[in-house]
Amino acid sequence: MVIKNVSAQNTEMPSAVTGCKHKGEIYRVKNVSLQNVTAVYRDTSENLTVKQNVSDGSMNDYPEITRISHRYFISHEMSDYYDLPCYSLFLRYAENTDYSGLKTTPRSCNERDELYIEDYIQ
Repeated sequence: MVIKNVSAQNTEMPSAVTGCKHKGEIYRVKNVSLQNVTAVYRDTSENLTVKQNVSDGSMNDYPEITRISHRYFISHEMSDYYDLPCYSLFLRYAENTDYSGLKTTPRSCNERDELYIEDYIQ
């Protein structure tokens, strides 16, 4: 898959390219290419609750892939959310992904790393 020529201004959260783990087996996203993709964060203060270790279960609830939560036991409104530990790209369970064409400009007060990469095969 090729995603190209995308420009976003005043963004609020990172992007994610991630497969999944089901019953112990990993299903990888393969052959993704980001070409000429730019994102510029809105330059405001950040009030983040960052989780450094992102569990598999917390990434199950589409469309909330860029903010993680515990499972919705009672209701969506009662769930706590946590921010991803990166500002640009969360990459997990992926293979042969070219993200060299991704350029993200964070907020001036940003303290997070640009990328979060886990269990990646080049």
